[in-house]
Amino acid sequence: MKRLSIKQTLLLLGLAFICIMAGACNKTNNEDNNNNNNITGTPEVVNIQHTECLSDDLRDNAMFGDSIIINYNNGVMHVDHYNFLVNCAFDTIAVTSTVSTDTIMITETESPMNANCMCPINNSFDVTNIPAGRYIVIISHLDEVLYQQTLTF
Repeated sequence: MKRLSIKQTLLLLGLAFICIMAGACNKTNNEDNNNNNNITGTPEVVNIQHTECLSDDLRDNAMFGDSIIINYNNGVMHVDHYNFLVNCAFDTIAVTSTVSTDTIMITETESPMNANCMCPINNSFDVTNIPAGRYIVIISHLDEVLYQQTLTF
């Protein structure tokens, strides 16, 4: 029987490791896809949380405009909206969503809107029951599109 050289042994071990890791990745992806295939129900906006108007020392680079960060996990799309410019007399923030096959439309609206000033706030919320897929995500406020990106969950 012929002995393998150290180089050949390391090569075989490396290939075995790659095969094992590839199998583990496929298992994880299949489990995620199975979880997403079981998503039922109508998408719903939940967990809306916002700050009051940010003071000068808490404004997270408000002079550079707002920023929106979106994360997705098991059918829930989480949105963090920083430096969201709203009417400074607001009491509540309402968030509505419409989800179709390839588009997620979100509207953020403050209430009441009776002051003649604006201030930045931080707003966050979740949209539940979003099946994995590729979507154009659009976030708007007062008929102005603040965010539009194609995302794959």
